[in-house]
Amino acid sequence: MGTSLVKKEKRKGRGIPKELIYEMRYGKPIYYRDCDKVLSGEKTLEEVMGSSKLQWWIINSLLRFLY
Repeated sequence: MGTSLVKKEKRKGRGIPKELIYEMRYGKPIYYRDCDKVLSGEKTLEEVMGSSKLQWWIINSLLRFLY
């Protein structure tokens, strides 16, 4: 009985890559918004994923320097 549960869990998440998981809550994945558009090819992974405050600060500083 335990092996059939493991097989079902593996099949469930097979089509969605790990990169689209935002975080895990109570053992269940929470996906990025619009992950279905990434899977269909409408958007890229970078368009869906957000950036952290540090990444924003670095990009902002580089752009200010360049301007």
